[in-house]
Order: sequence, then structure tokens, then C-alpha cells
Amino acid sequence: MFLRALEINGFKCFNAGFSIEFHKGLNVLVGENGSGKTGVVSAIRQLFNDSESGKRSIHERDFYRGFEVASVPAETIRIEATLLYSSNATLLGAASGGRHSIKTPN
Repeated sequence: MFLRALEINGFKCFNAGFSIEFHKGLNVLVGENGSGKTGVVSAIRQLFNDSESGKRSIHERDFYRGFEVASVPAETIRIEATLLYSSNATLLGAASGGRHSIKTPN
């Protein structure tokens, strides 16, 4: 099993429509400071990391907020991961707001 793709909306530095594809083997994130490398890793950790209490926590600082003075935080966070299994079956994992779920496509 490996992470095939990640889509992020409203989380950290990602306002809307960010997606990244991964390939089997080693994947490297390269970019300027502030380009979102840590945001990608944080999104993966948020989606798959369990706390000891069994609850994942999303904080106000996790919601995207523009740099303009009058900007407001995003209303929702959506993180969707596509996992590919060796049998070519796909499992989708999604987190939205304070709710997290794992589902298989129809």
C-alpha cells in the first residue's frame, strides 16, 4: 500500500484546490520557504495520526487564513488521501472539519 494522491482545501496554507500525486518509492518535497512543504506533511499526519485518546484535534490555527488584514479563516478543512494497494484496490481517506472518515469507493 502507498499514498497515491493528496487533496487539501482550507488547511494551513492551502486555500482551495491543492493536490499532489505521489509515486511508488521515495518522494521528495522541494520548494521555497513558505511554499507548503510542511503543510503537506501536516495534512498527512492530521489524516492518519491517532492520538492516545482516540481523538484527533483540529485547532483554529489549522484553518487557512489569507494574509490580508480583513481575511477570515476557512469555514471547513478537507483532506483527502488516495491509497493504492498492490491489488489495485483504492481506499479513500477523508477529513472534513472535526470529522474524519475512511471509506471505500463504490
